[in-house]
Amino acid sequence: MDKFVIRGGKLPISLPEGGTKIKMKQVTIQSLKGVVNIDEILKIKTIIKENNQSDEILRGCLETLKEKLPSRDVLKSTKIGYAVKSLTNHKDQKISSLASEILKSWQQFYAEKLSKPLIDVKCDHKTMFSRNIARKHLTNALKSDSAEMEVFAVDVATEIETSVFQKKKFINKEYNRLIRKIVFLLRNNNSLKVDLLKHSILPHQLIDRYET
Repeated sequence: MDKFVIRGGKLPISLPEGGTKIKMKQVTIQSLKGVVNIDEILKIKTIIKENNQSDEILRGCLETLKEKLPSRDVLKSTKIGYAVKSLTNHKDQKISSLASEILKSWQQFYAEKLSKPLIDVKCDHKTMFSRNIARKHLTNALKSDSAEMEVFAVDVATEIETSVFQKKKFINKEYNRLIRKIVFLLRNNNSLKVDLLKHSILPHQLIDRYET
């Protein structure tokens, strides 16, 4: 059975003959999506970034990452998102599609997390429609060239909108004005955007700072 090989050691995952998927002999705690070996992630990143790497090995690396949901800390410390994003434009369509699928799944995972700092309130359909539009504009304004940061865009946008709505209570002129102001700031202030995505600045702090 062939092994992924990098300088300085071997990757502790293997590529089966005649295929690109990683063969799992048994279910272990390491095989769970949320359990991530940082050394393994770093080795995969090294392999992905190596020049003239074979398509078969790249697909094997991506198949392994597809089964994982790295925490925010792991994404930031390993910067694996950069490596994956670099493959979204790969000439091999299977590789580019798989890389895009992985980034999207990570983004959706954080967007759907239930542990929000704020408890949202139930709204009627019309109100929720307006709020979702605001969240969409905020998400677009938070988009970043950094794959690690972009993963959190939807999550942070939701937190910002929820904070604004709880502050203003209703969808009114004040609500719309503040949303537009924040969207404008995010589009034109990259350092502010990064601080929010890193949670160096929290949504309620942003609102308190720019509400007036």
